[in-house]
Amino acid sequence: MLSSGYFTFITLTTIGFGDYFPGKAFRGYKGSITKTLTLMGTCFYMMLGMALVSMCINLMQEQLTAKVKWVANEIGLIRQPDIADTDEEKPLTRISAVDATSRSNLIE
Repeated sequence: MLSSGYFTFITLTTIGFGDYFPGKAFRGYKGSITKTLTLMGTCFYMMLGMALVSMCINLMQEQLTAKVKWVANEIGLIRQPDIADTDEEKPLTRISAVDATSRSNLIE
């Protein structure tokens, strides 16, 4: 049980020391349909497992990056832009009351 867990971890994390590999179980797979199906199942398991481990590592990376940014923002190392600082909230033109009265004076 310990060696199968070790094989699974080493294979799915793509470390691959080479000390355990499914070679003996597949000898003579060309003549046997069961060994061929076992080989195909093992390859599918490895590919699916590597994709799953890769997604987990990516998720951990994103979470760690978000936490580091949050801590840096909290202690003041970085400054997050305020909503008022973005251009989305600013109108394209501003006409104040003074501008409106001065324009009306120019027209008259």
